[in-house]
Amino acid sequence: SPAAVGPYNHPLGPMVPAVIIKTDQKDEWAPEVKHDEHFFRLLPREIRERIRNRGIAGLDGTAAPLALKLTPPEDAQVNTIIINSCENETYLHGNYRLMLENPRAIVEGLKIMMNLLDVYRGLIAIEVNKPEAISVMKRAVMMEPNIEVAVIKTGSASREEKRLVKALLRKKVPAGRSTLDIGIMVENLAVTIPLYEALHDNMPLIERIITVSGNGIREPQNLKVRIGTLLADVIEFCGGMISPTASILVSGSTPGLIQGSPDIPVIKSTTGVLLRAPDENGSWLKSWQRFLLHSG
Repeated sequence: SPAAVGPYNHPLGPMVPAVIIKTDQKDEWAPEVKHDEHFFRLLPREIRERIRNRGIAGLDGTAAPLALKLTPPEDAQVNTIIINSCENETYLHGNYRLMLENPRAIVEGLKIMMNLLDVYRGLIAIEVNKPEAISVMKRAVMMEPNIEVAVIKTGSASREEKRLVKALLRKKVPAGRSTLDIGIMVENLAVTIPLYEALHDNMPLIERIITVSGNGIREPQNLKVRIGTLLADVIEFCGGMISPTASILVSGSTPGLIQGSPDIPVIKSTTGVLLRAPDENGSWLKSWQRFLLHSG
């Protein structure tokens, strides 16, 4: 039940209206969250409605509503869906862990997208420096004739859709156009699992995988975290900061934003929390550059 309603800190900038939820400490699912044996009978409009009502969004840096993205323009002739596992930072590993630990749900989520859009080809793009993930995902698609694992050069695509399409399919997206204009839809790998769970179990999106890393955290690790969890609690779970003056960045050092306080929540677009500690002279820049050099 709501304990308070009012402005609260937000990782993307100024305070925003927020509902503070008081938990009953039972951590029980609502009755409607249960296995749906007949989800495959849903009509396309019903599938999109469930995806929307379950709050499923792209779990990259944008968190765009998935139901909207899975409703392409009527003139778009999508023939290929690419699931992008590439992460924008070499030290973010959430997608990598998902591939190792839940490959079947990834494949099933992709199949839902393909069936919804009547697409005959699915690709799962994985960088060549992740051989274990490549092996696991190849086994997962072994019996799927329309889905294949596509191995690409490390760093050749990052999260940019146009670069990924060019690296993977040798197709160039015209200037000012999108990948949909050449029949290709690109989606981040992380969203396939909550998509599958929304259809298979009527489950809402309430948690995500984040990477806690950097030279300023005592125990770097990947965590499954509930949306709304404070960064302060995440940092404490990972052993705390090495230095009280460490800088906190959300979702990477390149696109991420420096936070003035750890009292901000994890949101759907939070891919990671990076902490960088200052060097012996009090400067974090050179220390962080050394960390990036060794982590790459």
